[in-house]
Amino acid sequence: QSTWGNIELAAPECSSVNVSAFLLRLVLTSLLPVFALIAMAAAIALAVLARAMRLLDSSITLAALVDASRRSGLQMMIMLYLPLTTFVLRYFDCRSVGSQFVLKADPTVPCFRRQWLSALPVLV
Repeated sequence: QSTWGNIELAAPECSSVNVSAFLLRLVLTSLLPVFALIAMAAAIALAVLARAMRLLDSSITLAALVDASRRSGLQMMIMLYLPLTTFVLRYFDCRSVGSQFVLKADPTVPCFRRQWLSALPVLV
């Protein structure tokens, strides 16, 4: 099995003591759009700064920078939508084990309990 592009290599279970590794990956994955927006805002700020310092061509206007950032944002949304949706929906996939429901992806996390409900606001 190839390790190229395997996200499991960055295993959070080695660094998290009291938190389920699945829940930690879930919250971090659901925050990907926020991280993308921060990176895009930093790129726009650098472009505006470079233009103000006259490092960029004067034909590049602020409207052109805003338009390019809008197109980049739409492309990022398209690229993040399916993986993000698939991973977040795994959080609602519970199965019955005995008298309780547990996550199918991580059977150590009981559904509809305090730990499960704590991640719900981030995911919704």
